[in-house]
Amino acid sequence: MKETNNLFVRYSKNSIFAKIKVLIMKKLAFYSILLSLVAFSYSCGGDDDTTTAKPSSNQTSISNTNVNLKVGETADVVIKNYDSLVFVNNPNIASIEKKDSLNYRIVGRKVGKTFIDLKNVKCNITINRYYAYFRDPNLSWGEGKNIVKSYELRILKTDEPSSLLYQENNSVCLKYVNYLFTDYKLSSINMYFLPEKTVEISNYLNDYYMQSAQTDPEYDLYESPLPKTDPNFFNVRVKKTPVNFNNVDYILITLSNPNYK
Repeated sequence: MKETNNLFVRYSKNSIFAKIKVLIMKKLAFYSILLSLVAFSYSCGGDDDTTTAKPSSNQTSISNTNVNLKVGETADVVIKNYDSLVFVNNPNIASIEKKDSLNYRIVGRKVGKTFIDLKNVKCNITINRYYAYFRDPNLSWGEGKNIVKSYELRILKTDEPSSLLYQENNSVCLKYVNYLFTDYKLSSINMYFLPEKTVEISNYLNDYYMQSAQTDPEYDLYESPLPKTDPNFFNVRVKKTPVNFNNVDYILITLSNPNYK
């Protein structure tokens, strides 16, 4: 009888252990399947995101969206999937020439900034001066003296109610810059050049300005490359004969904004 009871106890224990083992195996199998489903779902989601991020092969593109050149320099760009005429917003500053169906050449014309708009993509163009003879004057038209003073690194010689005269000591051709103010607003700038520096003066004018269609017996007339409707547009006059300033003869170049006469 005792032996029978022992056998029954051993059988019961084995049966319980077997059931526990089965339960554990089932749970492990369940979690394994669950992890596989999660991993599969994540993998599929990742593929979808990647596909969505890829640009369409028919989308308009340009090989360079930021072009920096000096006056007279060129840069070649490739434009794809654009059937309309390609043009520069301000052709006075830069122009674009079509070489073939995909290839174009950008040419720097005058100092300034412009862009090419291809609807869904834009190319910004910056044209810098080719000749750097001096630091540009401040062209904050309509602003007061403090703006000019915070910009200038030249030597301030005189500070009058309607003018600021600066002496240039780091240029081979420019000697003075005189800012003139109308009703306390910057309206014009007189620049005094050494008369023998004709090449440097010519290079400066060519880098920055367009020749005007107007004529004047005393002045060569130029203008900034901006549209005349732009508030920063200004006229440029070059005195044909030297003027006396501080007992020395100079070539006078005057920049003047017509909005602040």
